[in-house]
Amino acid sequence: MPLHREFHKTQPQKLPAGSWRSLRFDVDDQGREGEFYALVGQGEPQGALYDLSVGVVLDEVDPGSEVQLRASEYVRTRDGWEVARDRPIDSPVHAGGKAHFTYSWKDYLEPGRRVRIRLAQYGRSPAVILRAEATAFYWPEGGFAPEAQPVREQAGQYGQPAPYGQSGYYGQSGQYPTQEPGVGQPPVSYPPYEVSGGYQPPADGGYQPPRQGYPGQA
Repeated sequence: MPLHREFHKTQPQKLPAGSWRSLRFDVDDQGREGEFYALVGQGEPQGALYDLSVGVVLDEVDPGSEVQLRASEYVRTRDGWEVARDRPIDSPVHAGGKAHFTYSWKDYLEPGRRVRIRLAQYGRSPAVILRAEATAFYWPEGGFAPEAQPVREQAGQYGQPAPYGQSGYYGQSGQYPTQEPGVGQPPVSYPPYEVSGGYQPPADGGYQPPRQGYPGQA
């Protein structure tokens, strides 16, 4: 059973032309605020298998410019954290307006390393990373840390708003100050789940034929 982490980016980040930048998140799935770069490795000193996905929204990207996304593994040196291994690049070309991109990668993370997402864009001017969301599933080597929470224990939390507010971001207008035209608001609520008629045990324990039709239907 894998473990699971989520990170959200709600604060803008400059992305200069022709320069790689690590994607900086500012809220984790526990609602804690700060600066988060590593998706896996910060609590897995013996390494881990991982499967991660990220979605990003950029603004001010010059039309026709190439944007590159990749996972990068970092290792600590005497001078700080440095790139130890770069993973393959996805390099979409932006047509116009706000840019929406996704990236995913799965691999084995060696002991002592951490994995980040990095971006670069090759327009004529700086761009802005408006927001992003990342999900990581991982299987630590040497067992789980005491504070780790398997996915099945988190299942009750799925579909609920993140601790800091609404959890969705991708293509949903109104989630953040920047509005995107042409995208409607998500529904306030969904109709309740209904179960069709079926076997209903009688009070005395005897046999009762299944009811026909749907709830509320004569």
